[in-house]
Amino acid sequence: MVLAAKPVLVRGQDVSDSPRATSPGKLNRATDAAQNAQGKLRSCQAREAAVKNRSEQIVKFSDNMLTKFASISARVQNFYTEKVQPSGKTVANYNTLLADIETKKASASAAVVQASATALAFSCEEAPKEQLRTFHQDMKRVIAALKEYRRSIRNLIVAVHTALGEGEKSASGAARKLIPTTTVTPTATGSGGTP
Repeated sequence: MVLAAKPVLVRGQDVSDSPRATSPGKLNRATDAAQNAQGKLRSCQAREAAVKNRSEQIVKFSDNMLTKFASISARVQNFYTEKVQPSGKTVANYNTLLADIETKKASASAAVVQASATALAFSCEEAPKEQLRTFHQDMKRVIAALKEYRRSIRNLIVAVHTALGEGEKSASGAARKLIPTTTVTPTATGSGGTP
């Protein structure tokens, strides 16, 4: 007599829960998909922390740059009002250059605020790739705005320096040509002995 093995079902167990109800390939794919989703979530969370950390550092860096640029601009303005103007020299478009500096400063500050807000709003819940792309675009805008701000300050420095230099050339250009220059040439000394 041959006994056939019948599947034994435990009370409360569904037939679909048995290993024979699904193929092994489907189980592996479901497990792989779950592990892949967990891996993506962990990766996204790591990027979230990195983006927020980087944004804090970039905001500090940008604020430091804004402070330094403002300091340089103030020193140039003080130099112009205390040294250049009293000597009778002026920059024709001085007020235009100052207005350009203020415009670029406001633009750079706004770009920093926008990038900071984008970075702080980053989360893995809603389209993290798009949010990262937006953050990178905002950071490019910050860098461009800081370059423009720096360029406007440089334009002021060049204008003040040019005004100062033109006054010196016209006042003392002839005197500079009359002053002879001397060149000192080293001479060789003996090789350490007395003759």
